[in-house]
Amino acid sequence: MLARFKEKEASVRHLTTESRTVLAALLALGAGAVPVLAQGTARFYIETSLDGTTWAEGVRDVSRGATVLVRNRVSFDVPGAIGYAGSQYDIEIRNTGPGDIATDLVRPTPFDFAPQTVVARRFGTSIGIDDSRDTLGPGLGTRGITPGQGVAAFSPNFSYANPVTIFTFALTVDQRLGQRDFRITNTNPTGFPLDRMIRVYTNPNGGQATPFTTVDMSTRINVVIPAPASLGVGLVAIGVCARRRR
Repeated sequence: MLARFKEKEASVRHLTTESRTVLAALLALGAGAVPVLAQGTARFYIETSLDGTTWAEGVRDVSRGATVLVRNRVSFDVPGAIGYAGSQYDIEIRNTGPGDIATDLVRPTPFDFAPQTVVARRFGTSIGIDDSRDTLGPGLGTRGITPGQGVAAFSPNFSYANPVTIFTFALTVDQRLGQRDFRITNTNPTGFPLDRMIRVYTNPNGGQATPFTTVDMSTRINVVIPAPASLGVGLVAIGVCARRRR
């Protein structure tokens, strides 16, 4: 057991102190917490809402100046899985207007296990959401958003939910018309590709699996000019008059 722990410790010596802390907190809370590859499947996806009650994937039309609520969700089908363990990734919002802003960046409890400050920064026409210490653009650097929870054996608030919301934010759009696209980039310092970005617990003591993950980035916001209400009323009135003439 001690030998396995030393082997894991050596594999992350090249990382920053902060990254090692995150990995130790989420991925090595016990000598048996080595993730198993190619076990089950998972899905990472994005939903939006205008009222915080009705959520949906896909393209959402919104008016200029609207505030859209956004959440990152994970579902998984892994043999023996008891709950979501953790991830590390960047969010990029592409094709934004110059006045678009991302606010209320939250890893909901209990997925805020490791201390972290998440910020939104502008990179040209994109907004990147990342760890506050990472000043590089989306997908660059060794840090990222790190939602995750402690092991069930030691976490009284452990979430067994599936699917589960792991991160939320609000996007307020400016007057520019057109689409805003969401992109997810895996920045896991272990080097796993995007399709291995999700880890789940397989036992209460910290055993984990890293399933094959589908990352769905089809959700986007389309800023449009809504048809004036008076136009709709006028069209109805024209139709009524036409029927009367006939």
